[in-house]
Amino acid sequence: MLATVSTPRVCHSDCSLSYFRGAKASTFKAARRRALSTNPLSALRRNPRSAQTERGFVPAQDENSAQTPSFRLRKGNAEDLPTIKRLVFTEKMNPLGLEPSRFVVAEDVNTGAIKGVGQLKEWPCLYRKQDWRGQVVRALNLKPNWKGELFELASLVITVDSRGTGLGSKIVQELVQTVGVENDVCVLTIEPTIPFYERLGFSVLDAKDVPRPLKPEQFFGNIVAQISVSSKVVVMGRRGNLA
Repeated sequence: MLATVSTPRVCHSDCSLSYFRGAKASTFKAARRRALSTNPLSALRRNPRSAQTERGFVPAQDENSAQTPSFRLRKGNAEDLPTIKRLVFTEKMNPLGLEPSRFVVAEDVNTGAIKGVGQLKEWPCLYRKQDWRGQVVRALNLKPNWKGELFELASLVITVDSRGTGLGSKIVQELVQTVGVENDVCVLTIEPTIPFYERLGFSVLDAKDVPRPLKPEQFFGNIVAQISVSSKVVVMGRRGNLA
């Protein structure tokens, strides 16, 4: 797309109306040719590339493709699993529960290379199960301390060369919008990433508000995080959806 150019009616001193009235016909035509030769749109029709260079106009798609990468979001599949495992392992994240169909994958539209991944894991509510597990949980009166269904946002990884592009936010938004507002979405993360999730509508939960299914994962995650990155694991929940 070319940049918009406004065309002046008479913008040059050597082709003003007073000049045209006093000139002979031949002079008038010569002046008119000079005016057209300096008209941006006239030059653009004759040689689009030359006009863009001279006027400093660069096609938007050229400028964007040179500076801003383009990504495509899609659902994960079995072929993505080796890449997902590699990305998760590189970031020292939980390597369990990497089911590709739960993932959103971001790939470069030009190369097809995977540049980011993330998933939503659904935690079943044992209290509602009509089997021995449900009977045990109900006998212990362990009612769910969350609202609706419980989903965990997990395994969010962006490749180093694609960080700072907003891709992580796009993946989170794509995942979260698949569950209704009547359900809870939580994420276990290390302390340095708290501001990132706060910008996306999450807040740190008090210990008493952490959904029970996530507490063992937080406990063991803390041990790993202290050893690997010297940080603490916190549980964050999407605002407005927590019981």
